[in-house]
Amino acid sequence: MAERRLFFGVGLPEPIRAHLAAWVRPLPGLAWTPPDNLHLTLKFLGQVESGVEERVVATASAITVERFVLGLEGAGVFPPKGKPGVLWVGVGAGHPRLFQLKKRLEDDLIPLGFEPERRIYQPHITLARCSGARPGAIRGLLKNWKDFAGPAWQVDAFQLYESVRREGRIVYEVRAVFHLTKP
Repeated sequence: MAERRLFFGVGLPEPIRAHLAAWVRPLPGLAWTPPDNLHLTLKFLGQVESGVEERVVATASAITVERFVLGLEGAGVFPPKGKPGVLWVGVGAGHPRLFQLKKRLEDDLIPLGFEPERRIYQPHITLARCSGARPGAIRGLLKNWKDFAGPAWQVDAFQLYESVRREGRIVYEVRAVFHLTKP
């Protein structure tokens, strides 16, 4: 059976992706996320067989959460101490419905064999991987973003993505879209 590398996320509308792309600055050792790949991860599934994927889609289709608004707010690195690995922008404290959606995904996927995430969920959008960047340069970049706040958008759906390699780079392709309900 064919396997796909899958995850759930919230896609970003074009104006939000463009706003984030405008923050990109050349910095040695930073691998910036292409604008088309920018998203907010809800749950990483890993390698999933096609038969299980069908059950994952059916499970996610049954989740009902009302639409909500998120805004860009805050920036940082993972891990927060030591050598940075990921540069991210946040969505402030998030929205209670974002956490409700995350929890329902975690809970409803357990019967399909997906372990719930044990770390506290810190919603963020990965802007860059920092594997070769000097920590001081990244900290300097973050000083400029100390009070970062950006536009807000309405989240009216979440997506199931597949991570695929195309022409030497990773691309996130939408496999399914799940619409949220009207409040």
